[in-house]
Amino acid sequence: MVWHTENEHLEHIQLNNQQQTIQNLIETSLHEFYYSLDTLDIQYDEQSINFEYETGVATIYYSLNDEHTLKLKVTIQLSEEPNQIFEHHTHWNV
Repeated sequence: MVWHTENEHLEHIQLNNQQQTIQNLIETSLHEFYYSLDTLDIQYDEQSINFEYETGVATIYYSLNDEHTLKLKVTIQLSEEPNQIFEHHTHWNV
């Protein structure tokens, strides 16, 4: 049997909450980005767009990788941890 102190348990819950917040910001910003594609002039040069939320800021860097692939990098800066930046990379077929 493994025993955990209350502090270890609280740190684990806090980490899970932080991970969930980051995941939510990534998903929400990508969703908003998807619905704004018609208004963006997407090129081969990297561009960015910011989405501000109560829990943090998501910046999506985007560019065409080739004529069929959109390269995306999402950076997340949490309101509660402004000195840390989290990154997520993905691509979409267009």
